[in-house]
Amino acid sequence: DQGRVYVTFVVEPDGSITGVDVMRGGITDELNREAKRLVRSMPKWEAGEVKGDKVRARCRLPITFTLQ
Repeated sequence: DQGRVYVTFVVEPDGSITGVDVMRGGITDELNREAKRLVRSMPKWEAGEVKGDKVRARCRLPITFTLQ
């Protein structure tokens, strides 16, 4: 079985990730928690820029899991 979780988060100007939330959850609460953990464990992202200034950016990421 496969499950898909949609996670939203904010990439801060320094590239760190905050505000991780499951927008549309998977099959179980455990799957949702694992999706959040996965996003929080990612390396820093490249921050967005507007006219040369780094800005916060809200992102949405689908994560597909295979349950075994």
